[in-house]
Amino acid sequence: MDTYNQFFNKYNKALVALSGGADSAYALILAVQHMGCENIVAATCVNNHIFNYEIENARKICEFLGVKHIEFITEVTPEFLKNDDQRCYHCKKTIMSQMQTISDHEVIFDGTNIDDDASDRPGSKAISELKIISPLKELGIGKELILSKVAHLPVVFHDDSCKATRLTHTIDDERMSLVEKLEDQLRDKFSGVRYRIDDKQLAFNKPIRLYKKDFEYINKIKHQNE
Repeated sequence: MDTYNQFFNKYNKALVALSGGADSAYALILAVQHMGCENIVAATCVNNHIFNYEIENARKICEFLGVKHIEFITEVTPEFLKNDDQRCYHCKKTIMSQMQTISDHEVIFDGTNIDDDASDRPGSKAISELKIISPLKELGIGKELILSKVAHLPVVFHDDSCKATRLTHTIDDERMSLVEKLEDQLRDKFSGVRYRIDDKQLAFNKPIRLYKKDFEYINKIKHQNE
């Protein structure tokens, strides 16, 4: 705990990039515990590529912790819409650059943790370029501890990524909305579900055992959304 105090005592006011996921939620919890909620503001991007349930998670987390919450929209760049292998870099660069324009903070914290592989995350490059601070990573905190520390929050976390990751071709709002509509009906029942809309396939980010009744249910939902 002394290590945590030493880390956070370097800062007076912080802005936390709160996605609505578990990692950034725990970064926010630590900041509040060690700096006081009066010195913390959380900010959440609410562009259409962000799942609405995660935005709602962010709102509930801030209300629970007593933290001021700012929601913002960023410019949608042609580089992001192109949807190539640098999509996440362009997304993260735009979001964090927008956060830097928010007043009254001396540092921005994000939820990158020690288990995140920077070589597989183009967004990590943007984090580095913009000098965003990652408390969880710097304190050696990984996913297992994070999940145990956020279990008391009044939200359900899913191991998720944004809607744009489900698209193979160029990004547009219509297809992302279709992805959300279908996944909203499956997410709580099938952990890690991914609707690859351009390939007309459902995938899962982790191995999952499915039974005949599961396939029947999934096909029913798919047909309802076609």
